[in-house]
Amino acid sequence: MFDSPAALLNLLLVLLTVGSLFLLAQSVYPRLTWLLQRWRYRNPEQVEPSRIEFELRRVKAIVLLIIIGGATVKLFLERENLLSLFEPLTR
Repeated sequence: MFDSPAALLNLLLVLLTVGSLFLLAQSVYPRLTWLLQRWRYRNPEQVEPSRIEFELRRVKAIVLLIIIGGATVKLFLERENLLSLFEPLTR
């Protein structure tokens, strides 16, 4: 499926970046996941989460953004070193 480790690494970086962007959006607007899921309920106004739950979602999104965003930046900065580890395997 992938011709080289570089393509796989680039795909991983793109997926982590998209995930980080979603977490950033959720940390700014924590009601985002509720708006995406409320269609599943017959009366969404009756089962809408409380304000505290939305704040906890914001905290969770910020913590995950720090972890996943940091891992993405670290992976991006170390990609040359990682690709050099796979050079003997691709020859």
